Amino acid sequence: DPELIESSIRIYQHIKTRKLLTERDLRHRMIEQIYMTILKNRLMDKSLSDSSYERVLYFQDRLTEYDGVFYLEAKVKNNQFTECFKDIFLEYERLKRYGVLESEVKEARKSLLDYSKTSDIEQKTKKSEVFANQYILKSLDKSIMFSPHSYNKLCRK
Repeated sequence: DPELIESSIRIYQHIKTRKLLTERDLRHRMIEQIYMTILKNRLMDKSLSDSSYERVLYFQDRLTEYDGVFYLEAKVKNNQFTECFKDIFLEYERLKRYGVLESEVKEARKSLLDYSKTSDIEQKTKKSEVFANQYILKSLDKSIMFSPHSYNKLCRK
């Protein structure tokens, strides 16, 4: 479509997770987040070269009742939708088959720690509405939610 300004794809992924009931459950979730950050970083690095997509984002879907639904969104270059899907799934398969480098894990851990520090700072400056909504959602699914300060402490361990 010539009038289309930008086209993108969104790939949803449901990770079978257990509810966050203990600190151990949160640690398991952090490991998942580290691996998903590594995948996103690899895709972002690839987008800088001659790939079928650019600008890769990875988020947890807050519109569902399931905690384990995430989506990866990529801006497609020149309507190369099929190539974009193939490129993304190829990188996902490489991650599963060959694993990750220690340097990638360190970088992803640092990113997670930086995020937790920012959340801790933001809680003191942001309106409490965002945090209140998160706590309400957690209370409805009977799982626990760590405060940004507690989450930051766990990330540092």
